[in-house]
Amino acid sequence: MSSIKKLGLVAIVILWLGLSWLVIDLGGFNLKNLIVVAMSGVIVFTPLYKKYGKPKQ
Repeated sequence: MSSIKKLGLVAIVILWLGLSWLVIDLGGFNLKNLIVVAMSGVIVFTPLYKKYGKPKQ
């Protein structure tokens, strides 16, 4: 993986963490917000794992 792709992945992770922190901070620490953060993580990181995480065959 090239360094540009790694930089892009790091930027996506930092952005997702920041937005997740805002959801938890502004909305409070409850089950609804934890589910929203978990679902957004699945939506964001599953396609990235499928594209970059699996070893090439």
